[in-house]
Amino acid sequence: MADNVQSDVPVLFVDELAQEIRRVDGSHSLGAGALAEALMPFLADRASNAGRDAVLEEADGWRPIETAPRDGTNVIVAVPTKDRDDFIVGEAYCNEERGGWWWANLSDGDYYASPIIEMHYHLPSHWRPLPAPPALSSSSTGEREDG
Repeated sequence: MADNVQSDVPVLFVDELAQEIRRVDGSHSLGAGALAEALMPFLADRASNAGRDAVLEEADGWRPIETAPRDGTNVIVAVPTKDRDDFIVGEAYCNEERGGWWWANLSDGDYYASPIIEMHYHLPSHWRPLPAPPALSSSSTGEREDG
């Protein structure tokens, strides 16, 4: 039986589930359907908490787009390709008054100035903050050395 337990299921969750089963049906009087129904609030709570925590910031730093700033702050977004087999990644910002997500550095008069969804069929699905710029050293002032 232990061979059927998936290794990615946290032991704490299994223990909590066992305790919840004992709490709602300690006398083993519930049938399978009634037990499942009694466990749904517990499972829904654990799933939403675990899912939210896992998705808020995955190991690689990507977060669900629903958590992105909507105040015009530039961030990095991942937009699924038309066939959803890859991503287009770039700097973008959200402006709800202008139709949602826009690629950064586009002006209204630019040929490709359209909301991301009109250009790429899908809205961004994930985002991450822009990285901090590199630290300036005395030799990296951005000035040309040839004069």
